Amino acid sequence: MPAKTKKSQLINLLPQEEFAASTWGRVLAWLLSTFRTIVIISEMIVMGAFLSRFWLDAKNTDLTDAIIQRTAVVSSYANFEADFRSVQKKLTIFGLLADPKPDAHKIIESTGAILPSTMSLTSIAFTPQNTTFKGLSSTEKDLATFNASLKTTGLFTNVTISQISLDETGTLINFDVKALVKEGL
Repeated sequence: MPAKTKKSQLINLLPQEEFAASTWGRVLAWLLSTFRTIVIISEMIVMGAFLSRFWLDAKNTDLTDAIIQRTAVVSSYANFEADFRSVQKKLTIFGLLADPKPDAHKIIESTGAILPSTMSLTSIAFTPQNTTFKGLSSTEKDLATFNASLKTTGLFTNVTISQISLDETGTLINFDVKALVKEGL
């Protein structure tokens, strides 16, 4: 028996000539080709994202390793940094103590020499640039004399009376005098 050749027949449900020429046919052909293009582009984007994931994972692993190494280096310097900060703090304190400003002995001597006999100082506070005198005076005239005398000693600039008040009994004057120490003392 002779072999029958089967001719494959395709059934096209869309008529080519008439439908392709109509408005709906052109719209349908355009939609099919556009959506096919959109699907292909979407698949390319998805494949690109999938493949880039391997590169991003490798980059993430490398960065994690670098962070671990740098953290180990920084932590190895922790003791050195603590020692360094401690020495810096000690040097700062030493610098403040060793600084010849102000010359307390010279200031106390000159202040004692100009202090009126009716006045008494309760405290003298020194800072690197500022000196504060606190005391009691029996008269306002003595306080004014003391203030003027501090200005004429040549040790201070910007001598000001910062606070004046009466004591509890009302007979003595509490005062605070602030003066800037001149440069070079």
